[in-house]
Amino acid sequence: MLKLRTKEVKQVPFGRIFKDVIVHLVIDSVFVTKNNVIGKGYYYYYDENNAVVKLDTIETFTELALFEQIENNFLGTLLSTQNVFDNVSNV
Repeated sequence: MLKLRTKEVKQVPFGRIFKDVIVHLVIDSVFVTKNNVIGKGYYYYYDENNAVVKLDTIETFTELALFEQIENNFLGTLLSTQNVFDNVSNV
């Protein structure tokens, strides 16, 4: 699971008004098929009682060919076979 959050406050719909909150994103799973990469997760924020309020579920896919282009054109030679962060820290 990958957890990300916005660096600054964003406005989200709350009934008929908007609320200023820090938005979080959880990516629960990533599937790689023959032609696509599919990511699933959801957006949420914490309310004033520190309870999680789910905003939206996401399911997105990207063609595997796009990842191959990025790897070939931008990442260069991989420096480590153990840790992905060792490979991208030099970019």
